[in-house]
Amino acid sequence: MNQLATLVSILLGLALLAAVAFGGYYLFLQTYDLFRGLDYALTAILLVALIGTLMIAGAIRYAGRMLGVNQLRLEKKAELYARLMAASVRLLESDSDNEGQTGAELEAVALELACWGGSSVLKQFSALQSLDPQSPAMKTALESLLRAMRRDLGQSNLGLNQGDLLKLLYWGENRGTMRHD
Repeated sequence: MNQLATLVSILLGLALLAAVAFGGYYLFLQTYDLFRGLDYALTAILLVALIGTLMIAGAIRYAGRMLGVNQLRLEKKAELYARLMAASVRLLESDSDNEGQTGAELEAVALELACWGGSSVLKQFSALQSLDPQSPAMKTALESLLRAMRRDLGQSNLGLNQGDLLKLLYWGENRGTMRHD
């Protein structure tokens, strides 16, 4: 019984394929006859308009697809950058007892950063990794990293002064005071 059903479905599929092929051939002949009866200039204009319409439709479809992909990529980067900044700030504020745990968290984020991060963010993070967490240059490098992240996410850093972003990171119980070394 299964073999008979398979044979019938194959035959019906071939019949459908033949009908589509015949219909396509018939449509081609009718279109050819239509264009043959027209002036050559009008035929050329119609073909250019048809090709242009198909190209525009393809471009719109491609742009729509890329917009969805870029939106997902942007959301993933924003979440990853937020985790990276939180771990970096914890590393700066941590004492030597918790430094290992925060360092492990940064390593886990760094693996994802290698896949999702922008090139300027990767360069700034690499520079940040080579610094001692207690050095004064660490805060400057952290702000440079944050600026690179904002640029990668499409935000402008225009009008931000040096230290403005760090003040936001160290906003705490002291209402805006930054920890000074």
